[in-house]
Amino acid sequence: IFLIFKEAIHNIIKYASAVNVEISFAISKNNLSIEIKDDGIGFDIDNANSYNGNGLRNMQSRADEIKAVLNIKSIQGKGTSVKLITGI
Repeated sequence: IFLIFKEAIHNIIKYASAVNVEISFAISKNNLSIEIKDDGIGFDIDNANSYNGNGLRNMQSRADEIKAVLNIKSIQGKGTSVKLITGI
C-alpha cells in the first residue's frame, strides 16, 4: 500500500503541477479505502502506456499482489484520483 501511494505522490510532484492534494481514508465493513486526489493537469488514461516509465503499471501490479482494487481516474485539465480498496 505504501509503495502504491508513494508512486502516486511522486507522480503528483513530478508531473501534475497540482496546487491542492487531498488524501482520504475510510473503513467500511471489512474494506479499507484510501484515495489521493489532485487538481493538477491530469493525463490521458487511454494512452498512459505511451508515457515513459513503469509507475502506473507497477502500481497496478502491487495492487494485484495484495488482491486490492486500484482505480485511477484522470481528466486532462482537472486532475487525477488514485483510489485503492482492499480487505482488512
